[in-house]
Amino acid sequence: MADTGGPVATYRMLGVVRAYAQSRLDATELGVVRDAQLDAALTAVAELAPLLTTDKDTWRAEIRQLYPNLRSATAWGLSRADPSRGRRLAAGLAWWWHLESGGREGLRFLERAVELGAGERNLLRAEVPVSAAPVADTAVGGGAGYRYAEAAAGLAGELVAEDDRQGQAPGGVSRLSRALVAIGPVGTDPGAAERVAVAVRDEAMTAGDGFVTDAAQALVGLVTMLRDVYPDAIDALEAPLASLLARGDRGVASMALGALAMANARCMRFRGGGPAGRGGRGGGRTPAGLPSHRFGLGARWPTSGSAQGGSRTPAPPPARIDGVVQGADPAPFIPRYELTHAILALEEGRLEEAVAWCRRESRWSSEPSEANLTVRTQLVLAIAQIWLGDHAAAAVVVERLQSSEQAPRLPLYWAESLNVQAILLHDADPEAALDLHLEALRYGLDSDFDMGLIYCLEAIIACHLHRGDLDRAAVLTGAVDRGREESGFWASSYVPDPRRELGERMPEAPLIDALARGRSMDLRRAAARVTRSRGPRRRPGAGWASLTPTEVEVATPAAEGLTNPQIAERLFVSRSTVKTHLEHVYAKLGIAGRTELARMVAERDGRR
Repeated sequence: MADTGGPVATYRMLGVVRAYAQSRLDATELGVVRDAQLDAALTAVAELAPLLTTDKDTWRAEIRQLYPNLRSATAWGLSRADPSRGRRLAAGLAWWWHLESGGREGLRFLERAVELGAGERNLLRAEVPVSAAPVADTAVGGGAGYRYAEAAAGLAGELVAEDDRQGQAPGGVSRLSRALVAIGPVGTDPGAAERVAVAVRDEAMTAGDGFVTDAAQALVGLVTMLRDVYPDAIDALEAPLASLLARGDRGVASMALGALAMANARCMRFRGGGPAGRGGRGGGRTPAGLPSHRFGLGARWPTSGSAQGGSRTPAPPPARIDGVVQGADPAPFIPRYELTHAILALEEGRLEEAVAWCRRESRWSSEPSEANLTVRTQLVLAIAQIWLGDHAAAAVVVERLQSSEQAPRLPLYWAESLNVQAILLHDADPEAALDLHLEALRYGLDSDFDMGLIYCLEAIIACHLHRGDLDRAAVLTGAVDRGREESGFWASSYVPDPRRELGERMPEAPLIDALARGRSMDLRRAAARVTRSRGPRRRPGAGWASLTPTEVEVATPAAEGLTNPQIAERLFVSRSTVKTHLEHVYAKLGIAGRTELARMVAERDGRR
């Protein structure tokens, strides 16, 4: 029953052997044997633990050989009157469950380990939930991992403060838990996430904690990318990748690589050129807009089609991912899985499916609803609803986004919400739609988001065609064509190719001249010219819609009761800047101070 011919001995009929052994042992003897198995498992995991900081791939290979025994020992240890050994073993296996399959099984072990330590005040009480955090994050999503990390961070911080002599052990748990806690507010308060990540990174660097240093640095890069400062994001994300990959820290490394690809794509650092013509941009059903979900798709899957303008069909999502999800019960949590399917359905005209996929994302939330979808998914949902003709539903999504705390803190998403709002006005009020597209274009000019300039300019071209301003439409078409050719960015747009309509409505000579004038400008020069020609931005003069994203970012903590110095520290600005912004907020809202501001914010939140 033993095969010792290979590099590692393998055994057959283990179930039969186990059943026979159990039948030959009485309860006391069986308990002694299983306790010995538990001790052996703890020793094996402890001896392999140094590999976690140097070579996780080798660690995983070693754990894989031992896992059946480790799993059995964990279950036994958690069932004992003193479950501390079982809890330590469960915590020691957390990276296995995070990086391999079986995350839900591991989470059940860890949840039980957390329950069994309730009321304790020791290092193990903090180690178990911080171990559960990454497992929960990949196994079930929905913020469960963040809650575990938050609980661990609080206790670990208290242990460090109470007994400095414990030194490195509680300090290491504290750093790791705070790094995981910083992930929670990335989508809602990127400034807060960045502050925690920077503090933890610097502390970990001083302590020689390589993994937490690199993980926190990768998080800083992710937040920088979300703030649309792409060159800085690229530098921040590239810095930790070599050591993350060398250690086999594939979870954090994959996040950093994904964010790095997105940052490069958004500032149009593509390799290779595009086709001679703009393919697949015909078809009159596609409204103008600037949905960032397009570049997420373009950065992940190639498009196929004719260089002469034939249909460009997005490649399907990886079959291996679909196979894993469809064959699992319950299904695993895969970030952006539902969003990706919604994007593909939208591209292929399966609009009802796109809506269903967007809404399906909320199943990972503790309170499933459209309001708890990610900002990007809500934008995709709104586009799908517009194409279905359900403008009222799309308008609700846009209003909810623009009155939320998240979108104003993320300039790109705020600009996208303006573009979606503009789409709703294309037929009813093209002048107002153009103003909104221009407002979004200004956000692009203020950032490194060159890909967004293409989508915004193409939306503005559609507005000019609708208004009959053919010369401006042709000039911008020339500039966009140059931008696409120089960047190699050929992902399809949501507007029809304007050249056919321009060719039908303009004489040949004026059209050629206008296109040539446009091609003399790069994207940024063309965008700047458009904004200057339209005059100053036309934000409403009063009410919440009149507030700039920065004013919203200042007003929100003020309404929560924070003082000007506290707000200044949170936002990394001076106290006088906070004071000036609040004065503008009070004037625009027609109120006298913080009390009325708090009331208005509470009323607004109550309506959402």
